[in-house]
Amino acid sequence: MEKQALELEPERRNVAVDPGSICIEQRMITRADGSQTSTEVITGRAVVFDQQSQLLGWFREIIRRKAFDNADMSDVVCVKNHDDDQLLGRTPDSLSLEVREDGLYFVAYPPATQCAKDCIEEIRAKMLKGCSFRFQVTPGTSDWETDPATGTEIRTVNSIYKLYDVGPVTFPAYLQTSTDVAQRDLQAWKQQHQQLANERGLCVKIEIKEEEDDKENVPDMPGMTEEDGYKLKRTNTTNTDTNASRSVEAELDLLAMEIELY
Repeated sequence: MEKQALELEPERRNVAVDPGSICIEQRMITRADGSQTSTEVITGRAVVFDQQSQLLGWFREIIRRKAFDNADMSDVVCVKNHDDDQLLGRTPDSLSLEVREDGLYFVAYPPATQCAKDCIEEIRAKMLKGCSFRFQVTPGTSDWETDPATGTEIRTVNSIYKLYDVGPVTFPAYLQTSTDVAQRDLQAWKQQHQQLANERGLCVKIEIKEEEDDKENVPDMPGMTEEDGYKLKRTNTTNTDTNASRSVEAELDLLAMEIELY
């Protein structure tokens, strides 16, 4: 799984979120000598959970709350406009991340650089209005469906493999996304589910044939109808046979297949 994940490219999202999602706050910090001082920090919500995104080219996206349960967030940077040269913070010392019920929040403690000072003033002046994040999805964990009303593909992200960066962006409405990565993810999902459907369809046919064989070999006892004999035979079957019958019903429900038994 790790090897597959490393072969994928990171994806990037610039998201226009609710007002106040990024702001400047005054926080008290403790210095190495034990003294305290007030400093300006950058706070924001980089990811919104369980809400459908704006149109990302040809698809929309939903990121589940559980997606960050096993995400690698050991080395994440806070940068402006995904520019590594405009560094505002880095885990674990000058950037903290918190997964809440409604999203992923961050607090960056920017250095005393001109870049950081400019960024703070741009946020305060509402010139930087949105947040962004760059991430990598765990292969094989996303779900896809088509919106029947619009025909738009909907991607549900259930597991994020690694988070790379968060931070403020200039154009939150400009939804830059690596659509080629998402397209490959969609194709892999379709192939996986088609193969699974084929395998389950074969399994259903085999188990139904066993049911037909049971009907042909009912006990022949004096005064007993064929239906009574079949019921007696089913009563004496093993738990394995019972489970096989239940498996047939589960497969039929799952695949919604109409199978002719006769």
